[in-house]
Amino acid sequence: MINIKGPYPQNEEEIEILRKNEVCAVLNLQTKADMQARGINCEELNNIYEQKNIFFKNYQICDETADLADKLLGAAHLLHELVKKFEVKTSFYQNY
Repeated sequence: MINIKGPYPQNEEEIEILRKNEVCAVLNLQTKADMQARGINCEELNNIYEQKNIFFKNYQICDETADLADKLLGAAHLLHELVKKFEVKTSFYQNY
């Protein structure tokens, strides 16, 4: 089981945990504004994933958008493509 504090990996050490657990792709749905508000440097985060050889895709979805259903459908399609591309079993981690 992957044990990361919070709803998403926030630093190199936590991304290393993903790598050690053979995670090969991450689909992030946060907007850049949301990440910046939480003190996350999007470019730095992307660089760390690249260094760890983990595919990272940021598909931004704003919760208050009028086309939320279309964005969610697009995210589901992208997730499906990632699963096919990397031929992986899926597991979902959510920390409440």
